[in-house]
Amino acid sequence: MKYRMKDIDRVLELRKNMMEDWRYRSMHWKDITYKYRVSKEWFYKLRKRFIEKGYEGLKDKVRNNSNRPRRIGLEEKLRILDYIYENPTHGVDRIAWDFIPHISHRTLWKFLKKEDLNTRHKRRLWAESQGKRVLTKKERLIRSAKHNHVESHAPGELVSIDTLTVSVKGLGKIWHYTACDTYSSYGWIKAYHYKTSDNAIDFFINHIFKNVPSSKIKRILTDQGTEFYNFKNKENDSSFTNALRAHGVQHTVTKVAHPWTNGYVERLNQTSGRSSISAD
Repeated sequence: MKYRMKDIDRVLELRKNMMEDWRYRSMHWKDITYKYRVSKEWFYKLRKRFIEKGYEGLKDKVRNNSNRPRRIGLEEKLRILDYIYENPTHGVDRIAWDFIPHISHRTLWKFLKKEDLNTRHKRRLWAESQGKRVLTKKERLIRSAKHNHVESHAPGELVSIDTLTVSVKGLGKIWHYTACDTYSSYGWIKAYHYKTSDNAIDFFINHIFKNVPSSKIKRILTDQGTEFYNFKNKENDSSFTNALRAHGVQHTVTKVAHPWTNGYVERLNQTSGRSSISAD
C-alpha cells in the first residue's frame, strides 16, 4: 500500500527544507521567503524555534485545552435555572460557588449571557415571569404601565403636560415645557429659562390653546410639580388650575411617584431632550 503524506507532514517537511537551506546552503532570508512564499517575520519565528529546539521546534504546538471552559449539559442547565428561580438576586460568583459540581465563573457567565440572564434585574424579571413573587408593588406597576395607555376618544379630550430640564452650551440650564395629545400623539414643545407657574400658563394659553380650535381642549393632565399644582395647600387651587378653569378646561394630576401615568408626554420628553433647541 502506497503511503500518502498528510498535510501536517508536508508542512513539517517544508519547514525542515527551509531551515536546511538557511543552515547548510547559506541561503539569504530574501531568497528563502521568495522560494517558500513565506513572510520575513514567519521565517525568523521558525528559525528561532529551530535554534532553540531543533527539528522538534518546527512542529505545531499542541493546544492545551485544560483551561478552556467546559460545556454545560442539559441537566446542569436545568439545575442552574432552578437555582436562579429560588435565588434570583444571587450573582454569578455566588451561583458558581454554590453549584455542585463547581462551574467556572466564565462558563456560567457565558451560559447566563446566552439565556439573557446575565444581570440581577433580568434574573428577577425571569423569576417573576415563572411565577415567583420577587418584584415590589411599584416594579409591577411600572411593568404593567408599559402596556397600559391613557384612554381618550377624540383629539383634545386629554392633553398631558410635563417639564424637563436640559443644559445647553451657551445658554445654561433651560426648561422644556412639553405637551402631548393622548389621542393623536400630537405634541407641543417650548423652552423657557425658568420653571414657574407663569411660564406654565403662558405655555398653555399662547402656545397650545390659541393654536387649536375653540373648546377643543377638554382636560389637562400634569404631575404635582409646583409649576402646575399647589401641593402644600391643596384646598386652594394653583394659578395654573385657575387659568385652565377660566378657559373651560379641567385640570387633573397624577399620583406622587407615578410618572408612568403621564407616559405619553414622558416619552415626548425623551425625544425632545435629544433634539437641538433654542430658547426665547
